[in-house]
Formats: sequence, C-alpha cells, structure tokens
Amino acid sequence: MLTKCYFKVPMNATKNSPIYSNLLKPQKIAENITDFPIKDLTRVDSIFTNLFPSHFFDRYIAGNENLKELRVISRHKLALASSGIGYVEPDVQALLTQTQQYTKAENYLFCQNKITLTCLTKVNKILAAENKKAGKIRTTQTWIGAKKIENAIYVCPPPNEINKLLETLVAFINNDNIPIEARIIIGHAHLLDIHPFYDGNGRTARALMGALLKKHFVLYINPSLFRLHSKTTTVFANEYINAIHSFHKNNIPITQYHSFWYESFQWAIETQVKINELVQQVKNKIKSKILLVNLSPEGLILIDYLWQQPVICEQGLNKKFGWSKQTIQQQIMALLQLQLIEPKKLRAIKNAIVFSCPIILDTWNKMDDILFEAVDHAN
Repeated sequence: MLTKCYFKVPMNATKNSPIYSNLLKPQKIAENITDFPIKDLTRVDSIFTNLFPSHFFDRYIAGNENLKELRVISRHKLALASSGIGYVEPDVQALLTQTQQYTKAENYLFCQNKITLTCLTKVNKILAAENKKAGKIRTTQTWIGAKKIENAIYVCPPPNEINKLLETLVAFINNDNIPIEARIIIGHAHLLDIHPFYDGNGRTARALMGALLKKHFVLYINPSLFRLHSKTTTVFANEYINAIHSFHKNNIPITQYHSFWYESFQWAIETQVKINELVQQVKNKIKSKILLVNLSPEGLILIDYLWQQPVICEQGLNKKFGWSKQTIQQQIMALLQLQLIEPKKLRAIKNAIVFSCPIILDTWNKMDDILFEAVDHAN
C-alpha cells in the first residue's frame, strides 16, 4: 500500500521556508514519481469526443458548494434551464452558469499549445467572475484554516514571490522532458499551494488538471470527483488536502506520491469505462430505432444534440442551429414518430412546450448513479 501522509501541524510557505524551496523545485520532486497508473489510459476507448462535451461532469467541480448538496438540483431542471424556453429558477440558473463558466475555462486551456501565466489568469477570471479581483494575482498575504494567521493550518507564499513561483510552475508544466502524469499531479498541487488568486484557486487547479488529462489521456472523469463516494466522503477532506501537500512531508519532500492520487486516478479510469459502456448501449438502442428510417441530415444532428441537451424547444433550436421554423418542426415531428422525444407543457411558462428525450435523461441519471457509487480502493 502506498504512503499516507497526514499533516496535523501548521505548514508555512513563506520565503526561505522549506516548502517555498520545494515550490521552486517541482522537477526535483517529479523525479520520484514513477510507475503512475494513468500511463495505460490511452488504451481506453472514449466515445465522448463526438457525442457530448464533458460539461455533464463539470457540475460537481465547477464551484465551491458541497458536492453532494448539488445533487438535489435535477438533471432535468438543468436541461430545462439551458433549453432556451425561458425557464428561470435562481439556484438552477446559478449552477448552470457556474458549470458553463467551468466548461469554458477548461476548454480554453485544452486548446492552448502551452500553459502560460496569461492562460491561468484568464481562466481564473472566467471561473471567479463574481469576484471583482478575478484574474488578478493577489497582493496581500493569505492563509488557510483560521481567521488569524497565527492559527492557520497553512500560510501561503507572500504576494511578492507569487510571480516567481508561477513562472517556475508554468515552465515545469510545459517541460516535455518530464512525464506528463507527474506534471499533472504536481502542477495541480503546486498551483493550490501557491494560491495565487483572491478566489477560485481550487477551480483553476481543477480546470488545469482536467484540460491536461483530456489532452494527453482522453480522460473526461476528473479524479477530484472521487470525493463523491460515501465510503470516502468522511475522510476525503483530509485525504485530498494531504495529497496536495504530500510533496512537503514535515517540510521535507517525500519520495512517493500520496495514495489518494493512485486511488482517485484508478477510480476515474474505471468510472469512465463503465460510463462508456452504458452510453454505448443506449446509442445502440437509438441506432436500432432509426435504422430503417430515412432521417434527414438535420434529424441526425438533432439526435446527437440530444446527448448534451435532452430537453429542447423550437426557440432554442433556432438559436443553436439557425434552422427555419418549418425545418425545426419537421425534425421534431420525425423524432416524435420514433418515440425518441415526448412533448411536455410547462406550468411555469404560459403556452410553453418543450420536448424531452426520456431515454437520454434516464441515461444521465444512471451516469450520476455510477459517479456516486461507493467504492473503496484502500486495502
């Protein structure tokens, strides 16, 4: 079993501290990270690329709210809010906006050839848009775990050292001579340890990890989602925090990565395989329904679109595709005849009718069930 490191004593990353020195030497720490299990992930056949974006999973890592509390907002309500019908419920809209911001930030990083300081500040500005100082490097000392710095669990690096630390970090992340798996977990951890922004540091680090995992390993399940499980929730806070700081055991670099990284990445790989299998089964069922039907190109496009938007309306489809009213009505009628969608009249909006896809909404719920399955890799 891999090492578990628990930090019960305060940690200080101010200048000249051992932790500050470690943050300047990520390459040295990376030398001790070998045989990481994510190496084999490129053999996992992902079907998500052309099916629906990974924003499905982003609802749980897009903000700072308790992850399990977010589950009370149903997938159906989220789909209804994004359909274009005009459905507005404050909590639902807030979560939808937060998720869209996270997806936008992660996709932006995914498209970059190199990670730069400008990239990170732009991503933080997207993710923490509600904060007036979003996207700006902090100019004040900050700490974690207490109201007063003398009682803090972790004292972050001083503001006048942040640019230097970030320059070291981005150079490390872009160093192709270092295994990418080491760059991902150390880069994520060090960004949190540096804590360069006023708000949204966790979201920025998760977006960085998610973008790199998609680009290099086609992994759409962020390992930070590992916190969703009942068997790990009670210890998750300690496990995750200790994993972040695991490269500074008692202010001394350790010789192996924390077991949390191994367990969470293994879980992410296994979960993606399960969800791939589920979605493929449903795709086959839909394919069998349309096999003998001569659907138009627009009809096939609409079926693919249902995977990311299983509740649709005429207004939303016009805005998304620019189709005429006649074309939209023809495609909706074709899918109604195939029993892929069914009409729903909304009480909240006068004369409003949406069309939902039960088979995909049911699949969404099953995907959530897979994410929330209780697992325990600890032996």
